[in-house]
Amino acid sequence: MKKKNLLVSGLALFAMFFGAGNLIFPPYLGLMSGTSWPLALLGFIGIEVVMSCLGIYALFYAGDGPEAISNAVGAKAGLLLNTAAIFLTGIIIAAPRTAATTYEMLVKPINSHIPLWAFSIIFFVVVYLLTRKQTSLVDIIGRFLTPVLTICILALIIIGIVSPNGHSHQPITDHLMEMSIQTGYQAMDIISVAGFSLVLGQNFTQMGLTSRKERLKAAGGTCFIAGLLLAAIYAGLCFLGANLAAPGLKDVSQAALLVSITSQLLGSWGVRLLGIITACACLTTCVGLFGATASYIEELSHGKIKYGKAIIGITIINFLICNLGLTNIIRFASPILAIIVPPLMVIVVLLLASSHIHSSAIYQGAALGAFIGGFFVMLHDSFKLLAPLSHLPLYNYGFGWISFAIIGGLCGVLLTKLKRT
Repeated sequence: MKKKNLLVSGLALFAMFFGAGNLIFPPYLGLMSGTSWPLALLGFIGIEVVMSCLGIYALFYAGDGPEAISNAVGAKAGLLLNTAAIFLTGIIIAAPRTAATTYEMLVKPINSHIPLWAFSIIFFVVVYLLTRKQTSLVDIIGRFLTPVLTICILALIIIGIVSPNGHSHQPITDHLMEMSIQTGYQAMDIISVAGFSLVLGQNFTQMGLTSRKERLKAAGGTCFIAGLLLAAIYAGLCFLGANLAAPGLKDVSQAALLVSITSQLLGSWGVRLLGIITACACLTTCVGLFGATASYIEELSHGKIKYGKAIIGITIINFLICNLGLTNIIRFASPILAIIVPPLMVIVVLLLASSHIHSSAIYQGAALGAFIGGFFVMLHDSFKLLAPLSHLPLYNYGFGWISFAIIGGLCGVLLTKLKRT
C-alpha cells in the first residue's frame, strides 16, 4: 500500500470516527478534571481510541470486516449483532444525531428562527450527494473533508494553548477515572467498527490489496494514523476545558461549554468557526455511516437492494428521526447502547486472540453474558430495580457487566471441554 494511500485511508478513518460527541466530550472532561486532565485523558483514550482502533484491526485479524463477528459467534448471532450495530449507527442513532447536533451548534446560535426540518433537508441532501457513488467514499472523506476539519480544530487548539488567560483549577469530581471511562462510552465509536471496517475493506480491494497479509498491514497502518490523530485532538480539547473553562460552568451542557470556550478565545466569529468544525465533523461521520450502512444492506440482501437505492432509503429515515430533536435522540439511545456495546466490546477483545480460541461456544458464552449483564445494569441504572448490582466489580467504571461476560466465557470453555470428552 502506497504511503499516500495509507495516509488518506487513515485520515478518512479518523474523520469517520470523529463526530459531534468526540468534539464536545473532551472539553467537559477537562473542565471536570482540572489539573488532573492528563489522567482523565488516559481513561477516555483507553476506551474511545484504543478500543475503537483495536476493534477495526481485530475484525481484519480474525476475518475481513463484519464477517469476523459472524465467524466467531455463529451466522445467526453474528447477523443479529452486525445488523444491530450498523443500523443503530447508520440509521437510528448516530447518523441522525449528527444533523441534529450540527443544527444545535451551527444554525441555532446564528438564527433560531430556521426550523430543524428545513436545515435537516439541506444536510441530508448534501450527505446523499457525497455518498451516492460507493467508490468515492474514502477519497471524499480523506482527501477533502478531513483536511478542512483538522485545520479548523488545530487552529482552535493552538489559539487556546497560547492564550494568556489560561489557568487550570483543582478537579471538580472525586470520581475522575469513572467519569473518563463513561465519557469514552458515550462517544460510542466501538459500535461503529463493523460498518467502518466494511468501508475500509472495500477501499483496500479497490487498491488491489487482496491477500490477508496485505489487508492486515493496511488496516494496522490505517488504525495507527487515525488513533494517533484522535488522541492528539482529544488531548488539545481536554487541555482547553481544563485551562479555559471556569468551574462555574460545570452545570452547562457539553455543547454550551465548548461554545463558551470558543467565544472566550475568538469572540463571535470564533463561534462561527466552531459551527464549521461541528458541521465538518458531523458531515464526515455521517458520510461514513451512510456508506457503511448502504454497503451492508446491499450485502445483506445479496444484491437485491442496490447501494444507490439503500442510500435513498437511509436518507429519508434519517431525516425523520433527526426531527425528533437532539435531546430525544440522546435519551432513547442511552439504554440501547448500554445493552449492545458490551457484547461487541467482548467479541472485539476475544477476536484479538482468535488464533488461540477455536470454539464458537467461548465467544457465544462471553457475548451472551455481556448482553445479559448490560441489560441488568441498564435496568438498575434506569429504574433502580437491582440494587445488588451496584456492588459488582468495576460497576462505578461502567463495567458492571464484565462479571457476567467472564462467567459466560467460562461456561463456554466448560461446554467446549464437555463436547470434546
